[in-house]
Amino acid sequence: MNNSDSALPGIMEYLSSFETYYLVGHIDPDADCLGSSLALGHYLERRGKKVRYFNEGPFDRSEIREMEPIFLPHIEPGWKTSDPNPAVVVLDCSGPERIGEKLQADVAGLPLAIIDHHPMPPRSDCVSYVDSTAPAATLLVQRIIEFAGSEPDPYEAQFLFLGFATDTGFFRHLESSAHASVAAAARLMKAGASPRETYHRIFGGQSFVSRKLLGRILERAESHFDGQLLLTYQTRADIEELGHEARDSSTVYDMLLGVAGVRAIAFLRDDEDGNCVGSLRSVDDTDVSRIANLFGGGGHKRAAGFLTSQPRRQVKRVILSELAEQLNS
Repeated sequence: MNNSDSALPGIMEYLSSFETYYLVGHIDPDADCLGSSLALGHYLERRGKKVRYFNEGPFDRSEIREMEPIFLPHIEPGWKTSDPNPAVVVLDCSGPERIGEKLQADVAGLPLAIIDHHPMPPRSDCVSYVDSTAPAATLLVQRIIEFAGSEPDPYEAQFLFLGFATDTGFFRHLESSAHASVAAAARLMKAGASPRETYHRIFGGQSFVSRKLLGRILERAESHFDGQLLLTYQTRADIEELGHEARDSSTVYDMLLGVAGVRAIAFLRDDEDGNCVGSLRSVDDTDVSRIANLFGGGGHKRAAGFLTSQPRRQVKRVILSELAEQLNS
């Protein structure tokens, strides 16, 4: 479902109709998820609204770790009655199904809006602003602010640019047709966003243990379909030994996708609850979102993810089976 700019008046009316907004993002958040929440929330606060921020985490990525204290893992029972006229906005995912079990239960029964740039089926239970052609959810939040006749302030601009930068691989994943998106990023720079500071926040200051973990993950990489697919994994023991701060998924993606002949990669992680978290990327028309959908996840054709209770070995078998037709064609 795409409703793009035709939905802007509807989402603006929703963002004006309530006094309190609960902003919620998907589990295992990235900078686009949290950046869009923080920028939209700050904008709503400038308009006199009360805002609360929620995310179940984990906040493992280095560029989002300092945001963790802002986000709460659940809604306190009394808030829905004490907060004046509350409503929910889910950002960077297709609905409450991906925000975690606790928060999904918390927001049940409240008015709902979705702001997302991932493909999603039509929904009749909410207001939605969806554009799957947009490279980042932060771009949609920027459109909302500008449609209202305003412009992002420096605080909002830095988070909007951060989310845009991470989801586009710092512009590397954009085609020539994305000139309007680049122009939007330029307006964020004019508003105060610094590409230099953003780049350092994403890629600089990595810990020594993160490099050790990166080495392990690369060493485990398996080649399939004559080198067209690289698959690797991270174990619970890795995190127990090295800690959550060692995670650097973006570098894993970049290094594996940079191998000659690779069309797709799969990175599987065992979490503390016994689940398997999967991240899938491709560099051509290989559609990895089809695999994520099988596990209840989602995303784009070239970038998708999921969380499943199925064991990693079984997940691997499904990935190899599903990609066999695409990569052997």
